[in-house]
Amino acid sequence: MSSPIIHNPQQTLVAAVALARAGEHSKARHMLRQVVRALPDDERAWMWLAFVAASVEEKRAALRKALLLRSGNERVRSAYMELLSGEHLRTAAQRGVFISYSRSDELFAIELAESLRDHGIRAWLDVAEIAEDDDWYVKIKAGLQSCGVMLVIVSPESLDDDIAQYERENFGEAGKIIIPLLYRHSDQRLPLVWHPAVDCRHDPRPGIYQLIRLLAAATVHLR
Repeated sequence: MSSPIIHNPQQTLVAAVALARAGEHSKARHMLRQVVRALPDDERAWMWLAFVAASVEEKRAALRKALLLRSGNERVRSAYMELLSGEHLRTAAQRGVFISYSRSDELFAIELAESLRDHGIRAWLDVAEIAEDDDWYVKIKAGLQSCGVMLVIVSPESLDDDIAQYERENFGEAGKIIIPLLYRHSDQRLPLVWHPAVDCRHDPRPGIYQLIRLLAAATVHLR
């Protein structure tokens, strides 16, 4: 069932804020979800939705929107970065790690997936997960929905790849964590709503080990 149309979003926002301040988070959340659909560029609405969010991912998604609207807001940036901390990262990685890449980087993607699996990290890679007779779009969508972390292999081709762009946007809007792996040089600036990058440009092995330390439980021993 679709949500009812809001005839006065600003008035609804004021009422939702009052409910949030009174501790009526469930009611406020329902109203704020409607407000941000009507006013997607209202930073204040996204910040209040983050305050009453029902999950970490919804909170992260709302803060992401607020930060994209005003990148200079240090308070929002600090709150968002807290949700990318080691504990949040390892918890999200337990759901699976989606590897996004361009075909020009396929060999590195396969090597990365194998290294992660060797250390008990569930890696989702299309060439391993999708059979020839599968519906590619359905499988990709399922992988994006199931995984909690995305690794973006950064290269000039991957940043310009339409499919990879779709994967990144879908994942980010869901409030999930995106970690860029710098693999080949690109002049493009990475989004500020991504986790700090892991450098794999000169020798991939130290970068992969750093990544495993970020994603795996503290008991993992690197070989």
